[in-house]
Amino acid sequence: MEVSIMENLKNELQRLREENKELKTTCSVQESSLLELADQLGRSKLEMEELRYDIDQSKENKWMADDEAICCYQCEANFSLARRKHHCRNCGMIFCNDCSNKKRLLPSSSKPVRVCDECDLIFIKRLHGFGHFVDRTDTM
Repeated sequence: MEVSIMENLKNELQRLREENKELKTTCSVQESSLLELADQLGRSKLEMEELRYDIDQSKENKWMADDEAICCYQCEANFSLARRKHHCRNCGMIFCNDCSNKKRLLPSSSKPVRVCDECDLIFIKRLHGFGHFVDRTDTM
């Protein structure tokens, strides 16, 4: 009788040890998942702040009137029939084609739009600095 009770207790102890091991594994997997989610949440919050900043900046930028520009804002080449004016869709200034031939996806646009070299450089710095912005550079 006592041998049978001892055998049952041994079996129960073994079962509980196996269950404990499984629970520890499950707990470890869930902790890893929580850490991963926390990391993703932190990156998402940072990206949201950057998007808010970009939207605020684009609202502050004034669209330069065509008649205000007689030359490219960057290289200062005079505009003519051959050298046309192009607005940077990010800062609103007027450039020649050579100084504004990049395209970027802006928070205010659904497709990549023309940006000047200076604004393109800002996007490139963000891309390399934070690693989560999508590079959408196309030549026109």
